[in-house]
Amino acid sequence: MPSGGISVEVRDNVAIVYMDRGENRLNLKFMADLNSAFDKVLSYPDVQAMVTTGVGKFYSNGIQLTWLLPAALDVQLEFWHKFSELQMRILTFPIPTVAAINGEKICHLLVNNTRWRKLPSVDVDAIKAEYERVLGLVPEIKYDEAADLTEH
Repeated sequence: MPSGGISVEVRDNVAIVYMDRGENRLNLKFMADLNSAFDKVLSYPDVQAMVTTGVGKFYSNGIQLTWLLPAALDVQLEFWHKFSELQMRILTFPIPTVAAINGEKICHLLVNNTRWRKLPSVDVDAIKAEYERVLGLVPEIKYDEAADLTEH
């Protein structure tokens, strides 16, 4: 049921969320629409599981950095806040969730592919910090053993 957007189809008590926006890059609109799709999934009382999948070449090609990096600081902070909320929502989704990863998957979209493990605890701030470090949004702290030894 791909539509050029984010759509939901229900088959045999399983909701399938199709992401059909080219490279499916993460930005505020994409995340808001994905949240709306999740709300729609939960509105079906008989749905017992959810599958997310991309349409075409990409499940997700990561964060839309061409939009995020030049954005104002308040927009960047809003993005990271919404990103963390969305990750947590998927990790705590009330029904089993599976990522049917098609094509290329550059980022670990919403940590969705580990949701099924029912992790006892997830540090969303640590996940976000790792994404920021990998993307070069914050400087990597390097440990200088020689300096540490001379300070004692």
